[in-house]
Formats: sequence, C-alpha cells, structure tokens
Amino acid sequence: MKKRVVPTLIFILSALLSNAQTIGIQQDNPGNVKPCSSQTFELTNVSAYIQANLPAGWKVCSVLWEDAGYHPIQTTTDPKVTLTISKNFTLMAYVTLGDANCSQQTHVSSSTLDVKLIDAALTTPGASSPASGCTQPFSASVSFINDANHFVPDAGSYSVTWNTPSGWSYSPAALSTNITPDANSTGNISATVTLNACPYQVTSPALSITRSAPTLALSSSNPLTGCGTSRMYSVDAPCGASSYTYTISGNEAASFASGSVTQTLTTASISIPIYYPSGSGNFWLSAVANYPNGASSSSVSNMYWYGLPTLSIVTNKIVGDVISLSTNVVYKGATFTWKVDNVVQGGGVDQTTFIDEPQCGIRHTISVVATGACGTTNTPTTFFTPSCTGGGGPLAIDPHVSPNPAQGVMKIYLPAQDAVTGETKKSPIRAIRIVDKIGRIVRKYEYGTGVTECNINTEGLSKDIYIIQVFDGRQWSHREIIVQ
Repeated sequence: MKKRVVPTLIFILSALLSNAQTIGIQQDNPGNVKPCSSQTFELTNVSAYIQANLPAGWKVCSVLWEDAGYHPIQTTTDPKVTLTISKNFTLMAYVTLGDANCSQQTHVSSSTLDVKLIDAALTTPGASSPASGCTQPFSASVSFINDANHFVPDAGSYSVTWNTPSGWSYSPAALSTNITPDANSTGNISATVTLNACPYQVTSPALSITRSAPTLALSSSNPLTGCGTSRMYSVDAPCGASSYTYTISGNEAASFASGSVTQTLTTASISIPIYYPSGSGNFWLSAVANYPNGASSSSVSNMYWYGLPTLSIVTNKIVGDVISLSTNVVYKGATFTWKVDNVVQGGGVDQTTFIDEPQCGIRHTISVVATGACGTTNTPTTFFTPSCTGGGGPLAIDPHVSPNPAQGVMKIYLPAQDAVTGETKKSPIRAIRIVDKIGRIVRKYEYGTGVTECNINTEGLSKDIYIIQVFDGRQWSHREIIVQ
C-alpha cells in the first residue's frame, strides 16, 4: 500500500510546485470585450513564485507588458496594468523581481493570455451602376452587421473613409456617399470605419465596379445632306471626355478649315464645321473621344452628302420589255418624280419600274427630277424603244383566272390561238405581275423556262380590285381580278 501512496504524493507535490513557479495573467472582465473599452490585467501567483524560488522579502520591481511578438505595450512598477483594447492580441509579461531596494534582480516571463474583441463588421457596399464613359456621381452605401456576434458603434463615435480607384472622389465621408469616378477606369470600392476613441478599424468587403467602354455616336440630328459651302456636325458625347478627334476620309477636298485641306482635327468641342468643295459629293466623318487618363473610345463613322447632285438615268431590262429605272447618284432625303412620255410614272424614290407595257417599236422619253434639302436637280432625259420582236407564234388571249373573285389560291393559265390552225391551247407563262389600282406592282413572279399553268396565293393582299398581267415571252395579256 505504501508503495502506491508515495508515488502519488510525489506527483501531487510536483504539480503544486509547478503551478507555484508559474506567474500568470488574469483579466478583470474575462471574455470578449468591445473595441476601445478599458480592461485591467493583473499578474497572478507572484507571491507563490517568490516563496518557492527567491529569498524572503523579494518583490516585483517592474513589469514589461508585451504582445506575443515581444512588442512592448507598457511598463508598470506594480503587477497591474489598464489597457485600451483596439485589436485581438496575446498579452504576456516580462517580470523583474528584486530585493527590497531592487538592487539585486532576477527576471521571469509570465504565461500568456489571449485577449478577444467583439469585432465590428460591415456589409459589402451596395452601389448604383455608374454610367459608362461619364464622371457623373453614383450612390454607394454600407452598414454595420448587427447581430449577437458583432459590435455596432454608436453614431458619431467613428469616422468613415471610402477606398476607391485612383482619380475618384467621394462625398460625404459617411456610410452612405456619392462617388464621382473618372471617365472610364474600373476598380474596387470599399469602406473603412475608424473608431474615434482608439485606432480600431474595420473594412468592408470590396465591390468590383465594372464599366463598359464609352460609346461615342455621331448625332442623329445631323443632316444627311449638307447645302451651301459648309455645315456644322456634332457628336452625342459621353461625358468625361477631354477632347474629340475628327477625321474626314473618302473625299480629300472636304475640310475642317476654310481654304485648306485639313482633314484631322482634335478639339474640345462636340460640334465642328466641315467646308465643302464646289459641286456635290460625299465623305466619311469619323470621331473618337479622348479621356484624361489616356484612354480613347471606339471610333464611330458615318457617310454624309453635300451639294446638289447631277442626276442621270440608268435603265435595266427585267423580263420581256419591263424596264427598271434608277439614278446613279444618291440624294439623301430627296423626293424623285419620274415621267414616261411626259406622264408621271412613279415618285418618291430614286428608282421605279414601268407599270404599263411600253408600246412596241415606239421611242419613249424618260425623265426624272429630285427635290431635296439643297433644291431641285437638273432634269436628265433618256430614251427607250422596246423591240417586241416575234411573230408566227400563237396569239395570246386574255389570261384564264379561277376562281375570280379570289380568296386564297387562284389558278392561272394563258389560252393562245394558233395563227395558222386556229387551235386553242395553253401558252407558256414566263412572268406574272399583280398591279394595284394606282399602278404599283404588288406581286411579281418570273419563270425561267416557262410553265403552262401556275397557282398564285393572294393571301396578304388587301381586299380590292387588281390587274393581273401575264407575259408569254412575246407580249403581255391582262385581266381584272377581285381579291376578297
């Protein structure tokens, strides 16, 4: 029995001696503490340590309080210290012990104590989307996370700093603010809160601000056709640009300066004059926005016309003797009037088509005028004589259409009477046109090798009276149809 008791007593005495030889630290308010609060820390077990290791009458001469990185915090002459807590850290003490006059000394390090804060925390900033290529302010805000695990400081007890990309600014210095960006850079924004009572800081998570490249556009209000000797042209400018670079191309005579050939211009103005050469023509105008940080927008280009053009007429044979007419000059915004044999044939656009079959072997006079922003053009005239060659073949009779009135699909074939035998048969069909009451072609079909019968769908046509025209390769035949 004694053999068992003795080792046990030795273990207990060893443990007590070990505890007696360790100087510890205790906190007057154990547990997590609020930032900037004052906490008192005191050495423990000092008397027991002296009694176990040093002569009677020895005492604490000084205490160097440090963190776990051996960075000095404060020195005291007694075993207590009061600290303002601004971060989580580990506290330790380097204790100097001595005789009554501290003339003889020895040193010992205490055990450590972890000091924990109830930290404050901020939400990720919320922000409205900043405009692309602009320096207009946008709103941003953060708030404290308010729950049992976090500390929320009182209003007025802290200051706020916003962390933004270089060249950006903000106001006010508060949890909610307006941020003014530069023209087009991107980056992260976050907020840092600093308590006034101590150097405690907390920073929110960062919010990435993305912005697309600025878009520049030539103003849609610019006239497509300029008259006189010059005209002002403008850009719809994204805000924030410091200057704009304009370039003329496609016509080396148009210029940014009167009497010169200046065709590249960098200016802060969003409107610039362009001087025209004599006559008429067109040119390309390009613009680029330049920004203070050296960036540039993508280039935008548009074609413009100037002066009063000289028209001429182009004629194209489509099928049989159906003639397409067009001009060889673009006159933007103009109204065109076409005449065939001095009778108005078509209007409004720069091309038209003969509505009625031109008479065979007769020379027809074709003319056109255009009236637009710069006045009325010359009146070019051309002539066309359809050949209408043929003979000896069947003589076409009016087309057969059924049903008529039509509603949906109608069947068409072209009866023809042989000039020699008098026999009636179906003639090949090479083209069909449906023409409305005012002479416009609303449907057109062409058949390369010719067919003897075809089906035409009238769906989509307004209920009205139309003329159906059928071409057999030699002549046109007509019939009135009703679409219901």
